[in-house]
Amino acid sequence: HSQTNDSLHLNDVVMDSNSYYGLWVGSSSNDQIKVSINNSVFKNNSTQSQGAAIWSKKNTLKVTDTQFTNNDSYEKGSIYIDEDGADVSFIGCLFKDNYTTGGNYVSVFSTGSDVEIIDCVFLNNEENLFGGSQYNSTSADISILNSIVWGNTLISTGTWPNMNVTATYSCIEGGYAGTGKTSADPDFCNPFDIDLTLPQSSP
Repeated sequence: HSQTNDSLHLNDVVMDSNSYYGLWVGSSSNDQIKVSINNSVFKNNSTQSQGAAIWSKKNTLKVTDTQFTNNDSYEKGSIYIDEDGADVSFIGCLFKDNYTTGGNYVSVFSTGSDVEIIDCVFLNNEENLFGGSQYNSTSADISILNSIVWGNTLISTGTWPNMNVTATYSCIEGGYAGTGKTSADPDFCNPFDIDLTLPQSSP
């Protein structure tokens, strides 16, 4: 928890079975804090509020090659971006079997800021993947590129009318508007494993 201009880099770190938050960046106004996470695992974390895996605010948050599995937030998502104006991206990450026990909240991202998602897999998460950090008032843009979304729903536009999710060159179960998309089953070789692979016959 830092309220100065410090930066934090996590590499090859496991956050497992914490009962508060996996990571909390606690400054609400400091956009100079830079957090980077690489090749790490956030699993089995839980909280009675939001952000079981990560609760971040207006800071930079760059996450690569990291797994988020079986995290339980009571409300609003396992990754909670509290403020608008943050610089947030997730590249090459896996989001699997995350859920919420506090009602019809989103299971993975609740955000007040734009989020860039590249080369990621969302598999069998409960409820919608994306929602706002504040009810009905979030106008964040979520951009998804070259990713697979299977066994999940993206967003409830009735609940979050001001949020925008765009997907390009991605596999979205049930179909979704955008360029270069498929809704064909990716046919994972090992959908119950963490290290997912696709057969050569995968569409």
